[in-house]
Amino acid sequence: MNWAGESPGTITAVHCRSAGQNACLVADAAAGVVTWSVLVGIRATCAVARTLQPLTDLAARPPLLPERYWPGHLMHMLADAGRAQRRGATLAALRYFRELASCLAAAIDLPEIIRTSTNPPNASQDLPIRSIEADDAVAAWVDRVFHR
Repeated sequence: MNWAGESPGTITAVHCRSAGQNACLVADAAAGVVTWSVLVGIRATCAVARTLQPLTDLAARPPLLPERYWPGHLMHMLADAGRAQRRGATLAALRYFRELASCLAAAIDLPEIIRTSTNPPNASQDLPIRSIEADDAVAAWVDRVFHR
């Protein structure tokens, strides 16, 4: 969000009035040209793909080779292996993050932090200690995960 509470890249009528009508006209024209160019590119790509489909089908499934040697078959095998690896990596990352969360929850006394933060004189003195404790908990978890 920017200073006006809008998403980055949005131009509102308030900005246009303050920046002048010509600036809005140029911005609108640029957005129109970009949109039109993308649509033309997509249509051209689809037309080329439809035109070349018989050739790509022949290249992906050569009639003289057994099916197990077809490039399309090999690509599907690689995709299946990659999908399995991605799922395994996702599950491992999820386990590590759950372990990190439990370590942090065990190392940080949340009720004590809330009590000290509601009492301003003690909160400023206790904050560096809590920071150090949290850093130590994260460092211990990283050491355990990476076997250091």
